[in-house]
Amino acid sequence: MSINYNEYINKIIEVGKKELCTSQDLDYFLANLPDVGNRELRNTLQRDYKIDTSHITRREFLAFDHKIKKQSLSDTQKKIISFLTNLIKGCHLIELRYGGFGSATNICNLFASLFGADVNKAIDLYNWIAFNGGNYYISPNIAHEEARKVEQCVEKSRIEKLLNDQKICSEAIARRKNKLYLHAKKSNGTRILHKECKEMFQKMDDKQLVKTFNKEAGKPGWLSSKRYFFSAMHKEFEIRKYDYSVIGNKKGLFYAKKIKLVGNKIVENARKNKVS
Repeated sequence: MSINYNEYINKIIEVGKKELCTSQDLDYFLANLPDVGNRELRNTLQRDYKIDTSHITRREFLAFDHKIKKQSLSDTQKKIISFLTNLIKGCHLIELRYGGFGSATNICNLFASLFGADVNKAIDLYNWIAFNGGNYYISPNIAHEEARKVEQCVEKSRIEKLLNDQKICSEAIARRKNKLYLHAKKSNGTRILHKECKEMFQKMDDKQLVKTFNKEAGKPGWLSSKRYFFSAMHKEFEIRKYDYSVIGNKKGLFYAKKIKLVGNKIVENARKNKVS
């Protein structure tokens, strides 16, 4: 069924003016409620009435405050304010009469234009809705000023929590950076140690190399410095092509036993191990 939306809007305004939605009124709107799903209503308001239907959030609702000085309004502005006030009231009453299952979003969207025209009138209408059923955006029986103070406390708590979270995050990042710095510093130190051991072993002859190995062999503990010492030793054994299978493999060396070099083969030095 084709709808004359100018007539449809006038019907909503009539409901708003008398502040009552009768059963007869509801019957007219049942087939096409003035909710957010009614795109043609929104398009007509934008196109024919130049009404802004931009969405406004609950937080934005409560960000407004009564102006200290009343605004001076032209006749045109007064007509727009009256039109919007009765339109919003009408939509709200139709929704309540329907059973509260309509969409409060459409009402909320119309408020943006009213706040733009007259903040005081918009807040007065906010309070009227609050004490006439309320909706998803406007808490029942709580005036705008009271709701605004509650929202300010909530917003303050939210900001404090956000700042605290940021502080915790910053501290965690700082700890992470410090950990990375210490790790890099340690890694750089171990690289230097490994390089120094490698260069030292390269300068030794076979006898000196075995003697150096035996100085550390059999000693308890597993210091990181010892690990890099034997890593460099292992590399040198590889370079000199020793057969060191008795004390290690491709992955590394075992340093529990003292050794001696027979030809190019490393064997256990039974005499020294027995003494120790």
